[in-house]
Order: sequence, then structure tokens, then C-alpha cells
Amino acid sequence: DTSAVAVGSLWARGIRAQPYITAYRRFGFGRFHVGLIDVSEAAEPFVGIDVPFYRRTEFQADYTSGPSGVWSIGLQQTFADYFQIQAGVIFENQSGATTYTVHFIYNGAF
Repeated sequence: DTSAVAVGSLWARGIRAQPYITAYRRFGFGRFHVGLIDVSEAAEPFVGIDVPFYRRTEFQADYTSGPSGVWSIGLQQTFADYFQIQAGVIFENQSGATTYTVHFIYNGAF
């Protein structure tokens, strides 16, 4: 597959759900994605890149615009086609505060 669209919701900040829509496109050395996410009751654009660098491990970086937005860097390790773990550091645009995130991802055909 070279491109796709996804709709979902994050609970990463522990405050409330953050619905999003994103589209991605694969290219020579990775995957580029763009989309919109609901941050503090406003839809903000985001962009990101995922670059595989060792077997089933990839580097990830994202930027969400706006004062409530963030930028992040991290790694994803795929253990099976249906299970991944992501870990990263999050930097808030406005305050500069730094936090971290860990996601345990289970996916597949449902």
C-alpha cells in the first residue's frame, strides 16, 4: 500500500478525546502524513514523517500547529503485524513543557 486515510481519536493528554483525520503517502525512504486534530476545541493541522531504520523499528516525528499544539519525536517497534509499541517525547508549542508518551497498539481487521 502506498497511501491511506485514517480517522480516530487520541486520549494521549488525559484531558479529553482528540478526534483526528489523517492521510499518508509512502515515498522512497519513509512515509509522510498530514491531517487535522481537535486541540483545545479547535481543529489544528499537523504533519509528520515516519522513517524505518532497522528491521521493524522506525523513527517518527510530528508537528501540530497552534498555541495548544505540540511537536514530538519518538520510535515505534513492531513486534507482530498486529502489535506495536510507540514511545516518544512531546514538546508543547506555547509553554515549552516536555512530557513523554508510550502507546501500546493492537490493530488488525475487525
